[in-house]
Amino acid sequence: MEDGFSEDQFFSVAQDLVSTVHGVAQNVQAELMLRALAVSVFRSSFDTLEMVLEDHKSAVKQFAEQTISVWMPVLTEVLSSKLPPRESQPEVYKGMIALKVQVVKVT
Repeated sequence: MEDGFSEDQFFSVAQDLVSTVHGVAQNVQAELMLRALAVSVFRSSFDTLEMVLEDHKSAVKQFAEQTISVWMPVLTEVLSSKLPPRESQPEVYKGMIALKVQVVKVT
């Protein structure tokens, strides 16, 4: 038994998956590490798209264009946000670093 999605399974759930993790990633009330994990899951979905690109070019292109347009404001906001003071808020600082690193990996 495989641990991952098949190509058909991925396309059947991809939109819901990306939409759900987008909701977490853009939620400024969520813990920063959780938001970073959501961005990581988003990035992993694009890794899967790369694997199926050759056989599903039009579906991958359509999905990517729709998804990126929704995600760009979140990614831009994270990259442009300032880091909190390291000394006064070490956990928040670490969380923001983790979030920014995941965003950079996407871009």
